[in-house]
Amino acid sequence: MTAAEHVPGGAASPGTAAVAEPLLEVRGISKRFGATPALTDVGFDIRPGEIHSLTGENGAGKSTLMKIITGNYAPDTGTILVRGQPVTFASPREAQAAGIAIIHQELNTIPEMTVAENLSLGQEPNTFGVLNRRRLVEEAKKKLALVGSDIDPRTPIGRLSVGMQQMVEIARALAEDAQVLVLDEPTAALSQSESARLFALLGKMRERGMGLVYISHRMEELWRLSDRLTVLRDGKFVGTKRMSETSSQEIVSMMVGREINDLYGHTAREIGDVRLEVRDVAGRGGIGPVSFDVRGGEIVSLVGLIGAGRTEVVRMIYGADRATSGQVLLDGEPLRSTDPKRSIRDGVALLPESRKEQALFLEQSVTENIEISTLGRHSTFGVTSKRRMRRIVQPIWDSLRVKASSPEIEVKSLSGGNQQKAVLARMLLQQPRLLILDEPTRGVDIGAKSEIYRIIDEIAAGGAAVLIVSSDLPEALGISDRLLVMHEGGLVAELDAEQATEELVMEHATGTFHGDEREA
Repeated sequence: MTAAEHVPGGAASPGTAAVAEPLLEVRGISKRFGATPALTDVGFDIRPGEIHSLTGENGAGKSTLMKIITGNYAPDTGTILVRGQPVTFASPREAQAAGIAIIHQELNTIPEMTVAENLSLGQEPNTFGVLNRRRLVEEAKKKLALVGSDIDPRTPIGRLSVGMQQMVEIARALAEDAQVLVLDEPTAALSQSESARLFALLGKMRERGMGLVYISHRMEELWRLSDRLTVLRDGKFVGTKRMSETSSQEIVSMMVGREINDLYGHTAREIGDVRLEVRDVAGRGGIGPVSFDVRGGEIVSLVGLIGAGRTEVVRMIYGADRATSGQVLLDGEPLRSTDPKRSIRDGVALLPESRKEQALFLEQSVTENIEISTLGRHSTFGVTSKRRMRRIVQPIWDSLRVKASSPEIEVKSLSGGNQQKAVLARMLLQQPRLLILDEPTRGVDIGAKSEIYRIIDEIAAGGAAVLIVSSDLPEALGISDRLLVMHEGGLVAELDAEQATEELVMEHATGTFHGDEREA
């Protein structure tokens, strides 16, 4: 969507926001951690009835600024004003009392407790010192009504989807009379329908005069939702723009400090013979049977709605999950992958959906994380040399442009984008014939995305077959040669990426495509 196509959520809101006194304003905020500056002289404000997006690359200072606003950190210098009055917050509770709430990317819920108990934490109704469970449930229903939800308050919150848990957190914020609500990457783990429900709720909150701070790396969401957008880079304020007066190219340039003319870096590649053959593969839960090919030098994306079976298919190909039927061939030979270790030996590499839970050893160094899959190749009589490991890892580290002081630091200290690069470095070291990437840029900023797309393109240019699962349709269309669309566990369409559109892909993904009607 271009700037000219941006339609704010409420016709009167931008005008109202333009003249109203800010609900919240920060001036000259600076913060250091030891010798490292995290924020330097940053200013920002949020007005009634406004969605003000905050963006920038990982490490730009967004999280630090939000922690200062919500009372988790105290600024070294600068001023916070609530409705024009200077305030200081010694704790998150004081910020909440001033009407400022935050919905974190990692939700702050207690899975074993019920929805009602989560909604009343610290404010439990009691009678003569005994918890009044009837009132607990009744009050929870009233709070849930604020977000239009009919969730049973007696349900353990851990049984709910991420989207429903997020609604519970928003209901709690509204019940506490929040006037400013910060949402940190709120759609990172949501399905398309849950995202649509969230956007509708944000529109209603906006109409009520709340100020919404929206943090996201997803450009399409920024254009769809925002009235204004503020960009941070390297802990410094770069600028604030009205969405109706800027362009996506200008925003990207502000974020990364340089122009990215071709975000996806899709180059002309020589497409070779078929490397991967998937024949009638099926799995538990109604997945398959599915059949498709991927050629050497080709990038193919599996797309569809969350729950369509994309991740299940690639995990069966890799051997992480067992297929109930079907066959997978690599370079014409049956791939009898029964576990990831054997898959690696057979020339298959997988970047899984959740890097922190499924790919990284967070307490280990970057070097150890990169080397973990190929230690056997680089050891002598089962003994590995740290010096040898560093010598092997350093060229890959340099080529991927990882932003960190040294490959020897713990991988948990890296930003999300650089953690993803570390996993990709492991893939490169394996020199796979088949590279599978499940949501390769989830939670990654625009600059790191550009680097990751470049790496993927280079791997394909080297002759590997690349299979990607992506929920980001612009990404799938931009980086792929072909798209395979899944719906309810089966493949329903194969589309040439150059000819496909987002609308056509979604028609197939939702099962609403009717070719005869389109032609008529």
